[in-house]
Amino acid sequence: MIKLYGITWDDPRGYDSLVYISQKYKDISIQWDKRSLYDFTVYPPDKLAKSYDLVVVDYPSVGDIAESKMYVPIDEILSKKELEFIQRISIGKTYESYLYNGHLWALPIDAATQVSAYREDMFRKLSLRVPKSWRQVIKLKCKIGMPLSPIHVHSSFITICANYFLDPFFIKLNQYDVRKIYTILDVMKFISDNCGELCLKSDPIKLLNYMAEGEEICYIPLTYGYYSYSRDNYRKNVINYANIPSFTKIPYGSTLGGAGLAISNKNKYIEETVNFIKWFYEFDVQKMYWQHYGQPADIRIWINEEVNRATRNSYINTIYTISLSYVRPNFPSFVKLHEESGKILVDFLIGRTSRDETIKELLNLNISYIKT
Repeated sequence: MIKLYGITWDDPRGYDSLVYISQKYKDISIQWDKRSLYDFTVYPPDKLAKSYDLVVVDYPSVGDIAESKMYVPIDEILSKKELEFIQRISIGKTYESYLYNGHLWALPIDAATQVSAYREDMFRKLSLRVPKSWRQVIKLKCKIGMPLSPIHVHSSFITICANYFLDPFFIKLNQYDVRKIYTILDVMKFISDNCGELCLKSDPIKLLNYMAEGEEICYIPLTYGYYSYSRDNYRKNVINYANIPSFTKIPYGSTLGGAGLAISNKNKYIEETVNFIKWFYEFDVQKMYWQHYGQPADIRIWINEEVNRATRNSYINTIYTISLSYVRPNFPSFVKLHEESGKILVDFLIGRTSRDETIKELLNLNISYIKT
């Protein structure tokens, strides 16, 4: 039997789901390895292409993927009709996020965006309502957390900027823009001070595990959604999800996440891989993928009644947020800008730099990376 090798990230959503689905497909065998969530974002895709036929990627890396010339453009192996179908069923801008320089470099197999997470049991006990505005977040009478390790603190900065109608990758600023950034940094500093070192060292998985297993954090205003936590028996306690808080009364600008399936030039079985892809996008297979902790980009799953019953309506309750999400740039080396910006923001949150110094450093960094 033909055997392919793939790599994804280390979480049931990223790994267990693909292992199960691949075992159900009988025409080829796919062996999956996994890497950390951090490496999923920052590990150079050209190195992965040397060892793997299939690579699950984060869309900001597609510029690097294209530049490496070590991956197969998806539009060259799938027909126009097949691509149009996948685009039609892909929620929000998940499909478009993998486009670069006229080609599609990965297929949207997983969808997520930054959403709010909360413990409904703790909210009931404390008679709290889920915040819809950042003003309400600041006034919330319980402990708030947010993933604030560099990549994720910058993702949240992007979200709040976009929601405030401010270009997150500013290369020039006026005084009105600076006042907006002051507000954004003050909000993030409030949350960081409220949560402390735990959040500064957390990615979404770590903080959601802490929230689900403990009785301390009751609300996270921004985190990439992992909707398995809203299912019974996934963790000790259930986590519910809601649209992001907003400055504008509209849950606009959330930083889009998710994952795509890229195909390396190492893969010698393109026809067989295409057959697997076509099978994977059948609705019954997408449903099976979800049942085993996948989080499909397929809108048919997001609006499905059974899926929403099993997840406390997490999908449908955040459909506005993902539909109005912000797509990060994907030019070559963007991932480096992403992480370096996060480190600048962490320095501000721990008190090493002032607001003005932080804004200046972000401005200079943007200028150094962004071509006008």
